[in-house]
Amino acid sequence: GQSRLKPERNKELEAGVDLAFLDSKIDLGITIYDSKSSDVILSLPVPPSTGYFSQVQNAAEMTNKGLEIALNWRAITTPSISWTVGAQYARNKNKVTDLRGAEEFYLGGTFNGGIKEGYAHGVFIDWDFARCRLGSDNVVDGFDVNAYCTANNAPVGAMYIGEDGYPIFDPTPHVVGNPNPDWTGSLTSSLNLWGKLNFSALVDYRSGGQIFN
Repeated sequence: GQSRLKPERNKELEAGVDLAFLDSKIDLGITIYDSKSSDVILSLPVPPSTGYFSQVQNAAEMTNKGLEIALNWRAITTPSISWTVGAQYARNKNKVTDLRGAEEFYLGGTFNGGIKEGYAHGVFIDWDFARCRLGSDNVVDGFDVNAYCTANNAPVGAMYIGEDGYPIFDPTPHVVGNPNPDWTGSLTSSLNLWGKLNFSALVDYRSGGQIFN
């Protein structure tokens, strides 16, 4: 049970513009937004000694910043034939900004998807080998990996190889991937004949985002 659960609240600032050209044969819509969600409701793990595995709580704050663009072209408009072509582009950057003191936790119903402050919702949290993780504490078995990386000008993400020639296991779970795409897009086409037959096609594209194998 949860007697202190509050509504999840969202605040968003949005701006957009709609334009039409050539007697409305071409139209363009552009929208940008910046939203913040507070008191985000999540199911958090609780000690098994309570008799339960999780409890719904107001557990996080997160932001979404994005851009959406839609372009449509009415290539043919006659009483018997009409053909419209469209293109859409969208980009959204999600970031968890507060976990109410928790470092990270896993999401139910996923293999290793989780939430960690400073990262996007649903990132992969798992064990990994020792790597250069500049900007965060990175001591593995008493060895400061970041100090070694800095001294040798190694890039972020570079794997540290031990003296025996093998990578070293890092016992601390880290964010190892982000399934969220960098951007998405689509192309559409719709052909109508004599107002009775309609042929349409859709192609979706997704750029970026990792899949856990």
